[in-house]
Amino acid sequence: MRAISLIILAVGVVSACASNPSIPVGKSISEFVNGLNEKQYNFNLGSQTISDTLNGLPDEKFGYVGLKVALWPAFIHCQSSNGKAVLVESVRAGPRLAPSLLRCLKGQDFLWGVEFTYDHIRTESPWLFLTVHSELITPEILEARRQKAVEKQRAEAEDWRRTEPKRRAESEEYNRKIEAQKMAIEKEQAQIKEATRLFRANLKPKDHFQWKIPGDHQYAVGMVIRIEGDLIFVQFDNLTMGGQNTRYIDRAQIEPWNGRLSGVHLDLR
Repeated sequence: MRAISLIILAVGVVSACASNPSIPVGKSISEFVNGLNEKQYNFNLGSQTISDTLNGLPDEKFGYVGLKVALWPAFIHCQSSNGKAVLVESVRAGPRLAPSLLRCLKGQDFLWGVEFTYDHIRTESPWLFLTVHSELITPEILEARRQKAVEKQRAEAEDWRRTEPKRRAESEEYNRKIEAQKMAIEKEQAQIKEATRLFRANLKPKDHFQWKIPGDHQYAVGMVIRIEGDLIFVQFDNLTMGGQNTRYIDRAQIEPWNGRLSGVHLDLR
């Protein structure tokens, strides 16, 4: 009983001591962003009665009610500049997405922005712990980034242009090899076809041959016994069919023996 009481007391102490940093709105957005940077926050994911600063219930735009409270001063600063704060990007922080980029716009003009990143994220039910990092993006910083992006694109385009001859040569060489392989295969097939035609045309007894077994991928080999027009009576070396190793085969099915003999004797019944 005493152990249970100590556990309840410990939980009560943790809940009572749970709090989040209170960052002053500050006199400027820069002051607020600097104050917010690298602050640790914890949000209760399960309580509906806890204070808003600790509230970890879902928020459509901010991910967590408590995070909305923490970041809201940025919206206040934007409003004070007659601007409109817009959340344009998000990133996963724990079980939900949280804002990663806020822009303060006045019409089409960019006044400033704030980038948010999150680390040291961990969950100890029902609590979510994370550290917020914030960086102010001024028009000057935005323009410098734009220029850097343009320079990068220009460098990549120049590199692409510079290496284009090499890529073209490599592509042409590859195509030449493919075409050479294709021609070699076609030549070999033509040679086999012509050799087979000549073999069948000049077939005579005692010639060795091979025969592709119908319905199978294997070849039987044997010797020609006699020729009766287009019917060839043969004797097999590695095949018996119905107990016999001889049979008639159509001339058009006979091929020149490739010199290889399977070590397996086939017996078709």
